Amino acid sequence: MEFIDLTGHRCPYPLVKVKMAIKALPTGQQLQVILSDKQSCRDVPEYIKKQGHVVRTAPTQLGHLAVWITKT
Repeated sequence: MEFIDLTGHRCPYPLVKVKMAIKALPTGQQLQVILSDKQSCRDVPEYIKKQGHVVRTAPTQLGHLAVWITKT
């Protein structure tokens, strides 16, 4: 599983990084992302779902958003 910590980064940087990471990820593999920016917390999971990938989210203890993406 790949991991990217994007806390402290504001949109659109997290979305661009996630797009690039998914492109390089083999089908069936997972990517975990940690987000802190409010707009990114909304936009990244929404974009991933629209692309047809499996997305699971959960808040972290620090108030960030953990996102698990499985490439389909």
